[in-house]
Amino acid sequence: MRTLRWLDGVLIVGVSYLASAVVVLPLAAVLSLRDVTAVSIVVLTLIAYVWLRAAAGRPMDYVGMGAVSPRVLVLTVLASLAVMVPAMSTEAIVLERFGAPPEVVNALEDLIRARDFPELLYVILVAAVGASASEEFVFRGILQNSLSTRVGGVASLTITAAVFGLLHTPWRFPGAFMLGLFLGFLYMRTGSLVPGLVSHAVINTTSVLLFNIAERSGSGAMPAWMEEDKPAPAWLVIVTAVAFFAIVAALRRETAGGAYPLPHGGAEESANDIA
Repeated sequence: MRTLRWLDGVLIVGVSYLASAVVVLPLAAVLSLRDVTAVSIVVLTLIAYVWLRAAAGRPMDYVGMGAVSPRVLVLTVLASLAVMVPAMSTEAIVLERFGAPPEVVNALEDLIRARDFPELLYVILVAAVGASASEEFVFRGILQNSLSTRVGGVASLTITAAVFGLLHTPWRFPGAFMLGLFLGFLYMRTGSLVPGLVSHAVINTTSVLLFNIAERSGSGAMPAWMEEDKPAPAWLVIVTAVAFFAIVAALRRETAGGAYPLPHGGAEESANDIA
């Protein structure tokens, strides 16, 4: 197994996304948006996996799938729930000020809307679990990992979070960027994609459940901030933000003895080999 150059990682991510779009574009006329999304996730992940295997060998070892302590996972879940309030409120503020194309908003809502329990399970499988696994593999496991060979840990985390945010539509950029920083932090501190996978899945699943509960309950039955129509009250944003940073501090202490600096793999190679 060798360490990818930063350009290799950028190419894998860029070409995989482009190829996925080309493959699924003709399917948009015959499949639902949800089915197209499912196909897109599979194609994207498969292309990235095969390319990474050819370029570095042992993809799962390269991206890091090591076990972490139960305490780290519990703290990860708590931090994920806490950061959702500031992130959702930030998105709501951006939407209030700048708006978003109605057709895009409607399409995203159709993607996660479920009419019954079996459909809800399918939505969670595609939009929560599948999307989370694919994005963590591509963004953290490949892009952030490979960029760290050139620009270092903090810069690679920031760049990856920015790209992650931009691909989640402009009005969702601030919230997605915030989440991307947290997910990248988890990866840097543990050397494993597992905490990021758990965090991402928890956030996406919670969002899907909140949306569908609001849909079934009717307008006004839930606080507007839970539906991302309005920002949460300032006191709630402050409380959850403070809780989030306190949990992050606990995560830092919990991983202080075993922090795993990126990049993964290729440790036996010299700096000249990965420059």
